[in-house]
Amino acid sequence: MFFKKKTSDETDAGQVVYTASVLNVSEFRLFELAYQDWFGKTGAETSLEAAYMAYLVCGTTPIWVRNYVRKTLQLCDEAGMYLPQMVTMPGTHWLLNRENAIIILGLFLILLLTI
Repeated sequence: MFFKKKTSDETDAGQVVYTASVLNVSEFRLFELAYQDWFGKTGAETSLEAAYMAYLVCGTTPIWVRNYVRKTLQLCDEAGMYLPQMVTMPGTHWLLNRENAIIILGLFLILLLTI
């Protein structure tokens, strides 16, 4: 039998969702925190939105987000925080995030208006 091997994009996206739920922030807010941690300044809204849309549509996770996610999870582990498995956490699906639902609804409305 052949099994599909998980790509790094799939595991990165899963870690982003998991870290956002652990920190109790939205995924977009996680992108803001990661940008500030990596570059040392607050990111411009347009560049954050571009990176976030690429993440939503294609599952592409920027390196600065991957670094922040891995560092955050490692610090939580070192601090002895109990991190339950992602499958047992309610509401971790990316569509359940309010910002994601609004963006998807907007894209759907644009698609309907262009037909």
